Amino acid sequence: MAGGGLHITGRSKDIVIRNGRNIYPEEIEHAVGELPGVRRGRVAVFGSPDPATGRERLVVVAETRPAQAAAPEQLLPAINRVCSEVAGSPPDVAMLVPGGTILKTSSGKLRREACRALYEQGALGRAPPRPWRQFATLLLRALPGALSRLRRGLGLWAYNGYAWTVIGLLRAALWAGVMAWPGQGGRWRMAHGTARAALRLVGAAPRIVNAERLHGLRRPVVVVANHSSYLDVVLLAALLPWPASFVAMRELGQHYWTQRFYARLGTLFVEREDFAASVRDAARITAALQAGTSLVVFPEGRLASIADLLPFRSGAFVAAVEAGATILPVTLVGAHAFMKGNRRLLRRGPLAIHVGEPIVPDANPGDRWLEAQALGARARETIARTLAAAE
Repeated sequence: MAGGGLHITGRSKDIVIRNGRNIYPEEIEHAVGELPGVRRGRVAVFGSPDPATGRERLVVVAETRPAQAAAPEQLLPAINRVCSEVAGSPPDVAMLVPGGTILKTSSGKLRREACRALYEQGALGRAPPRPWRQFATLLLRALPGALSRLRRGLGLWAYNGYAWTVIGLLRAALWAGVMAWPGQGGRWRMAHGTARAALRLVGAAPRIVNAERLHGLRRPVVVVANHSSYLDVVLLAALLPWPASFVAMRELGQHYWTQRFYARLGTLFVEREDFAASVRDAARITAALQAGTSLVVFPEGRLASIADLLPFRSGAFVAAVEAGATILPVTLVGAHAFMKGNRRLLRRGPLAIHVGEPIVPDANPGDRWLEAQALGARARETIARTLAAAE
């Protein structure tokens, strides 16, 4: 306090306490910076404990101008004198250092703590290494990280080359087998076995939780699962021990040979945009369930670009209520990280399939639409809860 006003003199942590007296570094730094031969704004004052006595020493470090670098016998007495005038006594240590020695922040503030650390290490005032040595040091420090990233990158591409070669060969064999085999049950067993073999060969065999729930179910069953990767279809085909037909968007069957292959596996194509066509597709799904065909549905309606769960569509649940079919929620964990969306780059990681508790619709619902909505909400809650627990 002075003249009725509060004056900020500096940070309390920078105050040097010497012989019971508070010394503010800024005052000494400003006064020393005014001396001829000293670079203004390039003076650092800090306290450092004496290793022998433990008493705090007052240290003044000043950068000199090139023209005065060879005249310490003139500057040091001047610094002692100025410090005595400001602080009442000369510093314990006064140092003259070349330009660029005093450390500052990116905004130009003095880094007194860092300067004191260098002083106590005996490294303050050393000439900085030449640019080529600095560059070489940075390069050597960065080299291990760069080599590690290169090794990981090469390993990733080598794994993808192997995995896609295996997948391509198995897919070609499966396509030929499906197109040639006469019975629907044999085609499904072929797809089921190929999917399991592919996952094992590429090191992606999933952990199956509550697999016992797949057995003893009253069929037909509507299997509903989250969908964030093309890998989801392979995981479900490898999981189900009994034949089932996938419900897929009509765009997947636009190509003649692709449509033939999926059709021979029993895939049902549905329309997403045309309302009249979607109504007819819902009737086809209901008829398939009533005929005893189990279905695999991704109720989000499309492949999500993120791992989060999207809102469910009601069509499959309405069909389940109409046919009295059991709903089996299945949660796929890790597929999005293994193969993001529709991207082709595979990144190995743990995979898990959680088989949820079967949901049986009310045999005599008062309102079929409300019953379907309730079934969809229960299935989505089961999958969302499992995904949250797996994070």
